[in-house]
Amino acid sequence: MIGYEKKTETVNIVVSKTCDVCGTTHTDVLDMQEYKHIRGRGGYNSAIGDDVDYECDLCSKCILAVLGKYLRTLGIWAEGENTSTNVDCVDNL
Repeated sequence: MIGYEKKTETVNIVVSKTCDVCGTTHTDVLDMQEYKHIRGRGGYNSAIGDDVDYECDLCSKCILAVLGKYLRTLGIWAEGENTSTNVDCVDNL
């Protein structure tokens, strides 16, 4: 037999995200799920700095504005075939 006990816990729930590039704050779940959180640590001889922790939150519009010309969209992967294409919509923001 398994015994149970009711317990109330306090948890942190994300209610908004703010883009570090444009400063826009989103509270809609659909907008927030498109954010990308970048986090890392600079290694030896890194341009960022040795052992420096960094992070950044980007909304989808800023991802395109900042990284758009470097991004590839990935199509359906056929057996052994890469159907990726470059993103060419930065100017449409």
